[in-house]
Formats: sequence, structure tokens, C-alpha cells
Amino acid sequence: MAENLNVESIIGSGLIVKGDISSKGTLRVDGKVEGSISANGSVVIGENGVVKANITADHIIVGGTVRGNVTAREKVQIILKGRLHGDVQTQPGKLIIADGAVFEGGCTMGRSEEKEKTSPKAEQQTKDAAS
Repeated sequence: MAENLNVESIIGSGLIVKGDISSKGTLRVDGKVEGSISANGSVVIGENGVVKANITADHIIVGGTVRGNVTAREKVQIILKGRLHGDVQTQPGKLIIADGAVFEGGCTMGRSEEKEKTSPKAEQQTKDAAS
């Protein structure tokens, strides 16, 4: 599932965590989390994992259920049986959704600073086209 990731922390299937989680490395969630997750590595949501939290990490792999917004500095993958209900922010071309996966939300690709710089121009082009 997770491209040979060196998992340093695991939230097991019988564990429920309520609160904010911060990890210096890769975190795997097979249990339940409510709060927020921040990692300086990857976050892997296993097939039975249920997360009601916003997630920020380098690489996010969703194999279970996530209800919350995700921000990936590198890539977001929703693999078979994965379900993501929330917005995604990641790098251009770095959202991967497998056949059979579910994604309900919006997606922004690129840095928010870039979006802010280009938004007025795009807004003007829209106004010009409507005229």
C-alpha cells in the first residue's frame, strides 16, 4: 500500500485518539482519530482507519475514511476503498485517485501564494469574457 514507507508511529486498530497529533516522521492510522494530524513525513490511513481531522503532511495516503481537509506538501493518494470527504491542497498533478475510491470535496493544486497572485488576473479575464 505505502511505497516502502518507514513507519515510525502507529495508531492501532483498537485505539481511539481525540486531540492534536504531531509526528516528526511517518504515521500510520489503523484506529480512529478526532482532532488534527500534522507530520513532517507521511500519513497513511489504513483500510480500517477512520479520521475526523484535518491532516497536514508531506505525503498522504488514504486507504480508509477521512472526514476533513488535507494539505500535502508533496502528494495525496486515495487508494482502492479509500474515502476522502474534504478539500485537498497539494502540488500540481499530485492528486492520485484510484478506481473505486471516493473523493467528495474541492482541490487546489499549487501554493496558496501563487493562487493569490494569479487570482486577480483570472478574475479580470472572467469579467472580460462576460462583457
